[in-house]
Amino acid sequence: MLWLSFMHCPSLPEGCLLQQENSNQNDSPDMAKNYYASFFLFFTVLISIMPKSYQQSTDQYSDEHQILLGLERYWGSSPVLGRWNSTSSDYCSWGGVTCMNGMVTAISLANQNFSKSIPTSLCLLKNLNYLDLSYNNFSTSFPTILYNCSKLMYLDLSNNVFAGHLPADINSLSASLSTNHITGRIPTSIGWFPRLKSLQLDANQFDGSNPSKGISNLTNLEVLTLAENPFRPAPVPVEFGKLTRLTYLWLSGMNMTGEIPESLSSLTELTLLSMSNNKLNGTILTWIWQHKKLQYL
Repeated sequence: MLWLSFMHCPSLPEGCLLQQENSNQNDSPDMAKNYYASFFLFFTVLISIMPKSYQQSTDQYSDEHQILLGLERYWGSSPVLGRWNSTSSDYCSWGGVTCMNGMVTAISLANQNFSKSIPTSLCLLKNLNYLDLSYNNFSTSFPTILYNCSKLMYLDLSNNVFAGHLPADINSLSASLSTNHITGRIPTSIGWFPRLKSLQLDANQFDGSNPSKGISNLTNLEVLTLAENPFRPAPVPVEFGKLTRLTYLWLSGMNMTGEIPESLSSLTELTLLSMSNNKLNGTILTWIWQHKKLQYL
């Protein structure tokens, strides 16, 4: 009914009063007051409702600006953070920051010499789906606080100094964790990433048996690196033949024994296959030479 009243009186409340006076000059002053009251109520309701989403959006822009400034204060000056301008509200133009519709969706801060742990405030960026913190000096255990980044789809923590074990609920994230000091066994939950395309766990200190059964369930994988880990001696995983989308398979230096299984002949998309520094025997199978896309062996 408020909208209908507005359509009948498109101008200010005085216009509605004038229209009423022209139609019936004998109306009482109380009637005029009612018109004023009605439109005062209408515009009060309109103002209280319409700007609400705008206000929320403005608040979020302000919040994200302050979150980024908080990261700069926490980690200190670096080649990228040193150029973040606290006097500029256009944080989407800052180095290492990518936005969509004014919201931060990606942060790329590789090789910044960070050593302080990853702060919980990072996950207050509610639309963050890409995070690259590779080639820094993080030395804590695996940062499970990143589980709070609910929209995170890509995480690169490679070439840091993370230590300790991978948590059993690592399936909460997809990540590149190569070249760290992570020890222990790779948990079976690593196989619970239905959309994972890249799994890079090379150059750590994983031991125990290689997690071939879990990983073989990741049928969307395109990149798999398990190289340079002291796994328990075991044959080349037959199960990896299921990973038919692989283009990059690096299995060097992980104590594999025996022959290369025929099941890997199904990996026709491979451009790189490396199994050096293992204890393999037998002859090179003819199917390897028939893979037209294979460039590095």
